[in-house]
Amino acid sequence: LNIKGNMMGDDGIILLAEALKSAPTLTWLDISLNEIGPVGFQALCEALPDTNVANLICNKNFLGDDVVAYFANILADLTTSGRLRKFDFSSCRLNDAGLIYLINALQNNKRISSIKLTDNFFSENVEAILLETLNKNISLTEIALAGNRFSHASL
Repeated sequence: LNIKGNMMGDDGIILLAEALKSAPTLTWLDISLNEIGPVGFQALCEALPDTNVANLICNKNFLGDDVVAYFANILADLTTSGRLRKFDFSSCRLNDAGLIYLINALQNNKRISSIKLTDNFFSENVEAILLETLNKNISLTEIALAGNRFSHASL
Protein backbone atom coordinates (compact mmCIF):
# COMPACT_ATOMS: atom_id res chain seq x y z
CA LEU A 1 0.00 0.00 0.00
CA ASN A 2 1.56 3.26 -1.10
CA ILE A 3 -0.11 6.24 0.53
CA LYS A 4 2.93 8.49 0.40
CA GLY A 5 2.35 12.24 0.44
CA ASN A 6 -1.29 12.32 1.54
CA MET A 7 -0.72 14.50 4.61
CA MET A 8 -2.76 12.10 6.74
CA GLY A 9 -1.33 13.34 10.02
CA ASP A 10 -1.67 11.48 13.30
CA ASP A 11 -5.45 11.06 13.06
CA GLY A 12 -5.27 9.38 9.66
CA ILE A 13 -2.47 7.06 10.72
CA ILE A 14 -4.38 6.05 13.85
CA LEU A 15 -7.29 4.97 11.63
CA LEU A 16 -4.91 3.20 9.26
CA ALA A 17 -3.24 1.35 12.14
CA GLU A 18 -6.58 -0.06 13.22
CA ALA A 19 -7.45 -1.06 9.65
CA LEU A 20 -4.10 -2.85 9.18
CA LYS A 21 -5.15 -5.49 11.69
CA SER A 22 -7.86 -6.56 9.22
CA ALA A 23 -5.59 -6.60 6.16
CA PRO A 24 -3.83 -9.98 6.25
CA THR A 25 -2.42 -9.76 2.74
CA LEU A 26 -0.79 -6.33 3.13
CA THR A 27 2.97 -6.77 3.38
CA TRP A 28 4.33 -3.44 2.09
CA LEU A 29 3.41 -0.05 3.56
CA ASP A 30 4.75 3.33 2.45
CA ILE A 31 3.50 6.14 4.69
CA SER A 32 6.20 8.66 3.80
CA LEU A 33 5.44 12.39 3.71
CA ASN A 34 2.26 12.18 5.76
CA GLU A 35 3.09 14.60 8.60
CA ILE A 36 3.05 11.75 11.08
CA GLY A 37 4.10 12.66 14.58
CA PRO A 38 4.65 10.68 17.76
CA VAL A 39 0.97 9.97 18.50
CA GLY A 40 0.19 8.50 15.09
CA PHE A 41 3.41 6.53 14.84
CA GLN A 42 2.93 5.05 18.30
CA ALA A 43 -0.52 3.79 17.22
CA LEU A 44 1.08 2.21 14.16
CA CYS A 45 3.76 0.58 16.33
CA GLU A 46 1.10 -0.93 18.57
CA ALA A 47 -0.63 -2.45 15.53
CA LEU A 48 2.51 -3.85 13.84
CA PRO A 49 2.74 -7.14 15.78
CA ASP A 50 -0.79 -8.01 14.63
CA THR A 51 -0.13 -7.37 10.93
CA ASN A 52 1.77 -9.00 8.08
CA VAL A 53 3.64 -5.82 7.18
CA ALA A 54 7.16 -6.87 6.21
CA ASN A 55 8.36 -3.59 4.67
CA LEU A 56 7.64 -0.28 6.41
CA ILE A 57 8.67 2.98 4.74
CA CYS A 58 8.13 6.08 6.83
CA ASN A 59 10.41 8.71 5.26
CA LYS A 60 10.12 12.41 5.95
CA ASN A 61 7.82 12.30 8.94
CA PHE A 62 8.29 13.97 12.32
CA LEU A 63 9.19 10.92 14.40
CA GLY A 64 12.04 11.99 16.63
CA ASP A 65 13.94 9.91 19.17
CA ASP A 66 11.20 9.33 21.76
CA VAL A 67 8.80 7.58 19.41
CA VAL A 68 11.66 5.58 17.88
CA ALA A 69 12.35 4.32 21.41
CA TYR A 70 8.80 2.99 21.45
CA PHE A 71 9.31 1.38 18.03
CA ALA A 72 12.56 -0.18 19.28
CA ASN A 73 10.66 -1.84 22.13
CA ILE A 74 8.18 -3.27 19.62
CA LEU A 75 11.09 -4.35 17.42
CA ALA A 76 12.70 -6.16 20.34
CA ASP A 77 9.43 -8.02 20.94
CA LEU A 78 9.28 -9.08 17.28
CA THR A 79 12.27 -11.39 17.68
CA THR A 80 10.11 -14.52 17.50
CA SER A 81 6.90 -13.22 15.98
CA GLY A 82 5.88 -10.55 13.54
CA ARG A 83 6.63 -10.19 9.88
CA LEU A 84 8.61 -6.95 9.76
CA ARG A 85 11.87 -7.42 7.82
CA LYS A 86 12.71 -3.96 6.51
CA PHE A 87 12.15 -0.41 7.67
CA ASP A 88 13.11 2.99 6.34
CA PHE A 89 13.13 6.02 8.64
CA SER A 90 15.13 8.36 6.43
CA SER A 91 14.74 12.10 7.10
CA CYS A 92 12.74 11.52 10.29
CA ARG A 93 14.65 13.89 12.58
CA LEU A 94 16.46 11.16 14.46
CA ASN A 95 19.51 11.86 16.60
CA ASP A 96 22.11 9.64 18.26
CA ALA A 97 19.66 8.61 21.01
CA GLY A 98 17.22 7.26 18.41
CA LEU A 99 19.95 5.28 16.70
CA ILE A 100 21.06 3.79 20.02
CA TYR A 101 17.48 2.65 20.74
CA LEU A 102 17.38 0.92 17.35
CA ILE A 103 20.83 -0.60 17.76
CA ASN A 104 19.88 -2.10 21.12
CA ALA A 105 16.73 -3.63 19.64
CA LEU A 106 18.63 -5.04 16.66
CA GLN A 107 21.09 -6.88 18.85
CA ASN A 108 18.45 -9.52 19.55
CA ASN A 109 16.24 -9.20 16.50
CA LYS A 110 17.57 -11.47 13.77
CA ARG A 111 14.55 -11.01 11.50
CA ILE A 112 15.36 -7.52 10.24
CA SER A 113 17.39 -7.66 7.03
CA SER A 114 17.35 -4.03 5.88
CA ILE A 115 17.31 -0.64 7.58
CA LYS A 116 17.53 2.75 5.95
CA LEU A 117 18.27 5.75 8.12
CA THR A 118 19.63 8.29 5.66
CA ASP A 119 19.58 12.04 6.22
CA ASN A 120 19.10 12.05 9.96
CA PHE A 121 21.35 13.62 12.60
CA PHE A 122 23.61 10.76 13.69
CA SER A 123 27.14 11.66 14.66
CA GLU A 124 30.47 9.95 14.98
CA ASN A 125 29.72 9.53 18.72
CA VAL A 126 27.74 6.35 17.99
CA GLU A 127 30.04 4.82 15.38
CA ALA A 128 31.65 2.25 17.67
CA ILE A 129 28.40 0.81 19.01
CA LEU A 130 26.91 0.79 15.51
CA LEU A 131 29.87 -1.13 14.07
CA GLU A 132 29.81 -3.58 16.98
CA THR A 133 26.14 -4.32 16.38
CA LEU A 134 26.65 -4.77 12.66
CA ASN A 135 29.36 -7.32 13.37
CA LYS A 136 27.01 -9.30 15.65
CA ASN A 137 23.80 -9.14 13.64
CA ILE A 138 24.34 -11.34 10.61
CA SER A 139 20.75 -11.01 9.39
CA LEU A 140 21.29 -7.37 8.39
CA THR A 141 22.17 -7.42 4.71
CA GLU A 142 21.46 -3.76 3.93
CA ILE A 143 21.97 -0.64 6.00
CA ALA A 144 21.79 2.84 4.51
CA LEU A 145 23.23 5.71 6.53
CA ALA A 146 24.13 8.31 3.91
CA GLY A 147 23.67 11.94 4.80
CA ASN A 148 24.57 11.61 8.48
CA ARG A 149 27.59 13.06 10.26
CA PHE A 150 29.86 10.05 10.59
CA SER A 151 33.62 10.36 10.32
CA HIS A 152 35.43 9.10 7.26
CA ALA A 153 37.43 6.69 9.43
CA SER A 154 34.37 4.60 10.32
CA LEU A 155 33.27 4.21 6.73
